[in-house]
Amino acid sequence: MILFNLSVLARPAETLVLRQPDPDGRRLWKALFEQTTGRICLVINEPYDRGSIEHWCKVEGFKPSFYEILDEPVITLRAEKIHRISSTFGRPEWYIDNDPRLCAETLKLGIPTLVVACPYIVRPEWDGERVVKEWSQLVDSMDAQALKSAERTWGDI
Repeated sequence: MILFNLSVLARPAETLVLRQPDPDGRRLWKALFEQTTGRICLVINEPYDRGSIEHWCKVEGFKPSFYEILDEPVITLRAEKIHRISSTFGRPEWYIDNDPRLCAETLKLGIPTLVVACPYIVRPEWDGERVVKEWSQLVDSMDAQALKSAERTWGDI
């Protein structure tokens, strides 16, 4: 059984509904799902309710064998819970996460661990409130750009 953390599968957001699947996490999930014939457990760090988790998995096209919520705040306790979950199904195969501290703890417990480091960029304008510019501001900005473009000489680079 492979234990796959939701943080690898979906990018962070305030609620589960807003979490978008990460393309690299999706590719990794599909490859492992095919290799293990679907024997993947989804491990979730946040305390989402079970109905929301099942709905999100259905909508996004993921079908874990089962899912477990890690409700312990301490990393060593999380690692021990992961060890208990994985040993329930025999020898622990893999634990996949993007938290290096938790991965170090699972390695100490003898679980083969894969640390996933996929960069993604949250653009600053996506993080805050969107302010809609007025039409006059857009027109003024376009006029200023056109003027700068017309005044530029071929020697300016």
